[in-house]
Amino acid sequence: MLAVGVAILTGMVAMSLWLVQVNNRYSQETAELRRVRAAILDVVTSMQDIETGQRGYLLTNNVEYLGPYEDA
Repeated sequence: MLAVGVAILTGMVAMSLWLVQVNNRYSQETAELRRVRAAILDVVTSMQDIETGQRGYLLTNNVEYLGPYEDA
């Protein structure tokens, strides 16, 4: 009976270690995807700033609107 208990316990420990590795890999992939999404959001925000500055300048002919355009 003791051997069965040890075998079950060993199996549980092995499964726990495997699950920790899978969870770690999943967490790393999630963190990488968040970094990619943040970079994409930065690009989209810059593009919106460019559009807004350009549109403001074209509509008003006011050079102050080119500030966000030039910064972006």
